[in-house]
Amino acid sequence: ARTRRRRVCFAMFGRWFARKRPQPAALPDVEAVAHLKPIDQLERLYNTNLLPLERQVHYDYFHGPSLTRGDFTSKPIVLLVGEYSTGKTTFLRYVLGEEYPNMHIGPEPTTDKFTVVFHADTKTTYSGNVMSLDQDFRFCSLSWGPHAFDAAFLSNFEGSCLPNDLLKKVTFIDTPGITSASGERGYDYGEAILRLANLADMVILFFDKDKLDISVQYQEIISSLMTQRQRQNCAKIRLVLNKADTLIDNSELLKVNGALMLSLGKVIGTISTAPAEMMKVCVTSFLKDEELARVDIPEDQRRLIVKSRDSLMSDICKLPHTATERKLSELIDRARSVKIHALISSHIRSKLPCSLCGHHRSRTTKKKVVSELQNIFEEISANHHLSLESFPSVELMGEKLMNFDFDQFCPLDKQKIEMVDKLVSRDTVKRLKDCITAERSAAAALARMGSAPDNDFPGGSSSTEACTSTGRPPVPTPAPPARKRQRRK
Repeated sequence: ARTRRRRVCFAMFGRWFARKRPQPAALPDVEAVAHLKPIDQLERLYNTNLLPLERQVHYDYFHGPSLTRGDFTSKPIVLLVGEYSTGKTTFLRYVLGEEYPNMHIGPEPTTDKFTVVFHADTKTTYSGNVMSLDQDFRFCSLSWGPHAFDAAFLSNFEGSCLPNDLLKKVTFIDTPGITSASGERGYDYGEAILRLANLADMVILFFDKDKLDISVQYQEIISSLMTQRQRQNCAKIRLVLNKADTLIDNSELLKVNGALMLSLGKVIGTISTAPAEMMKVCVTSFLKDEELARVDIPEDQRRLIVKSRDSLMSDICKLPHTATERKLSELIDRARSVKIHALISSHIRSKLPCSLCGHHRSRTTKKKVVSELQNIFEEISANHHLSLESFPSVELMGEKLMNFDFDQFCPLDKQKIEMVDKLVSRDTVKRLKDCITAERSAAAALARMGSAPDNDFPGGSSSTEACTSTGRPPVPTPAPPARKRQRRK
């Protein structure tokens, strides 16, 4: 009987060792998705090369939700931020050439909701719950996931749509004016601005010539937009000094501009990651051309207002043409961030005591890990030749680790790391850039032939008026080729 049991056991072990083991999946290659559009290639590469590692290391809990279809296919977003009565809604009325549903303009705080203005065939409004669940936009992370907002914010978040040519290419977000009571809205106003700024392609900060003393709440928002964690926002920020048409002469214009630069210097000068050079301020007004012509101001001041306004509009018009390149850059930055987070989590797991005794779950062990977090970052940076500037904030990472279950940390998956390295390799980036350049060249060729739709500003105006307002010459429509006369036989 004992011999029989041994034979059965050996037979079971033999079948177990002889079983067909799953082969490692082949790494997806850019050539396999070369037939797709560049934006579809980015989405496919993210889902196959980067998303599996994100889920394994719980990247969404520490840094933000995973990307969805709308993060790749959505239109460029322009976020308008400023104190109340600084001209944010007036700017929208100027660029659109009309009013959107539920628009209110006045000297008092009139905009009390975050309003997403986008294109549709009919004028209507949508609630915040509907907007946050629409996969065509980038707002899904606002209502679900570990970083979701509660009902207090979603009740003050809405969508307003109307048929407009400019909105076919760009989406705008009008925000409530910053007041002293911004902290009493029932939700974190500063966090909401920061989350929307991360989703936006351009952030316009508005200032009023009568409100040059920047409020404390506005200073905190500007500082949060330019911290080390949000240093990518510095490149997409534009500063606008509005209502310059009410300044009577050039000397007053210089005084107001200098006072604004002084106030901004006090805010930006305290930020270690702020740009070395002071940002350019767009001194302008958003009156119509015929109204601006009737204002009694010097002619050179009027030309400055028009030039600054056209420069801002030109930057907005360029957003759709460079959207794919920006998404490629954001995907590369995200891939590096995911890899660094995977290295951190695997390093912390390797330093934990034996999991059978349960000591790694104690709060004392977590505090010890958090206290050594800076040394862990430096060790990983030295071993893997990574810049310390790419690592997350020690304070924020420590707060997340204190509330995280260390049992969910897993060892480093070298195959997934190899997939991420292949995503950010030079060959992959070069092929994607070549695809983007070829697509842009084809679109430009169609535009020269007159086969592409008009993409210029503003919406609702003709091509000649649009290009004149942006300072760009209109694209002439080529005449049809003359027919050759056939000779009679």
